[in-house]
Amino acid sequence: MNVLGCVSASLVLASFAPQSEALGRTWIIDNFTANGNGCVLGQGTTATTQNDTLEIDLYDMKINLPSFSGLPFAMRRYCSVSLAIESVANHFPKKFAQSLTFGVLKSENASAVVVAQTTVGGVSLPSLEAQLPVGIKIEDENRRIEFELDLTPNIIDPSEWCADNPSRSDSFSSRIVVQGMRSSDTDALIIGESLVARGLRFSALVEWLPCPELPSSSTHERELHRQIPSSLKR
Repeated sequence: MNVLGCVSASLVLASFAPQSEALGRTWIIDNFTANGNGCVLGQGTTATTQNDTLEIDLYDMKINLPSFSGLPFAMRRYCSVSLAIESVANHFPKKFAQSLTFGVLKSENASAVVVAQTTVGGVSLPSLEAQLPVGIKIEDENRRIEFELDLTPNIIDPSEWCADNPSRSDSFSSRIVVQGMRSSDTDALIIGESLVARGLRFSALVEWLPCPELPSSSTHERELHRQIPSSLKR
């Protein structure tokens, strides 16, 4: 079953706060997995839920190349995470949002990119990506990138969704990559752990709204009767 259908929505920056009552039945973390050289499940990599928000902390997803460290000039870390999501009975998914939060410290001659590619129900969503180019010096600060995807009415029709809305589950996965390079050992490049952040945090949110009320049977029957040509009525 495809949760999102065909995605053709634009990428926007938006508030990450849900507008509807949190239901807390979206994320199934019992089968949470994490694999890659930037994550070890249970050792610095954790998944928690709060209402309908999922938070994945990746404390090992970091690049730590201080000045005069004698360490390599380039580094790459990645982590692939997955779990199940469950639809909420008598509700339809209105919005899907996700964000990445991480600390940054880098010299002018260093560059980096942080990206997350998420798939829900087999459908790839627009990627989250932060470019930290050469030419910009960043003193220790926290960065956050996010987007919010409105699912209705172009992706999901609430009436059609709610007409057949048993509790059902589907897959969620995201591949997160942090990579960067510096021009010399005199340059610094630190992504993730810094004075303002420890590692990287990935968050996702599904906003559910109650299904629209269906007309009562008597109202529905009167509407059907009204639509019958008078010549056919008896």
